[in-house]
Amino acid sequence: MIIGRSRTSNFRIDDDSVSGIHARMEIRDGKTWIVDLNSTNGVFINGRKVRESSVSSGDTVRIGSVDLLFDGENLVAPPSVSKNGLATPNISSAGRPRAGLLQPKLVGGIGLVGLLVLAGAVLFRGEDRSTLDLARATVLVVVLDDNEEICGFGSGFLVRDNTTIATNHHVIESVVKDLSGEETCKVLAVGISDDTGLRVGDFTPARVIASDAGADVAILEIDPVNDWDVQPLKIEGSDPKLGDDIRILGYPSVGGISLTVTTGSLGGLDESESRPLYKTTAQIARGNSGGPVVNERGMVIGLATFAVTDSEVVEAIGLIVPSRYVSQLLERN
Repeated sequence: MIIGRSRTSNFRIDDDSVSGIHARMEIRDGKTWIVDLNSTNGVFINGRKVRESSVSSGDTVRIGSVDLLFDGENLVAPPSVSKNGLATPNISSAGRPRAGLLQPKLVGGIGLVGLLVLAGAVLFRGEDRSTLDLARATVLVVVLDDNEEICGFGSGFLVRDNTTIATNHHVIESVVKDLSGEETCKVLAVGISDDTGLRVGDFTPARVIASDAGADVAILEIDPVNDWDVQPLKIEGSDPKLGDDIRILGYPSVGGISLTVTTGSLGGLDESESRPLYKTTAQIARGNSGGPVVNERGMVIGLATFAVTDSEVVEAIGLIVPSRYVSQLLERN
């Protein structure tokens, strides 16, 4: 469980003394541990500052300047401490996260956030080499404001070469267009995976080289990354068929923004917009936007966009931008 001021945290503390992602709680050999994630104001157990420590029922845990009580299972506000500002958000709900994830880290000459990604919620199987290749080519796309706080995030994937990334236009829209309340959200970064495919290993600056709002597609560019021997994904040349099995890869904010693979099938067309989208029952959550949707051969057939539901539909229907729009934008640039 991630504890911090960020809206992406599993346990959110809305207090200026708390870092965007401040600490992590985890289970080790049946015991609960708390780990400081390079926070500014530290973690204290019963008044003693710790880098990491096990916690027991009745212990007082100070996060920044906020005192909490560990009841054996959860952190709770003791009776003497106001509960104002403490909240556990539904991180799959609508809205953009605004707070940073970790303390700034200098990468490529600009200040960027570091990111802890939890492997516990990942549906990726490390022994499947083809899935590993897909996972390592999938990236996290982060938009930051002038104070290096998160404005929004999504997913993307390497295409054409090791410096070109495809994602949704709406993920990077504030970078190319002034949006109300997000005029300073202009800093773009890409998180690239480590060699397991499970976690973001590092961040690198990125820039938008092309975007198409109508197709909801954008092309980003990064500088070459040393020792990153990942092969770009290939785009399928023919349209998929109804019922085809698909996999969706990305960094949804469910379970702590970890690389997640969901599966499903192609369920039809949504023709309510100017350009048709594919439908699928494969799970799509906030943060999946721009991630690759691949067929059984690992070829990209589209980009995950969003999920919709209404009173007539029990399960949410995921929508996918056809990959031909990516190919068309690449051909023009």
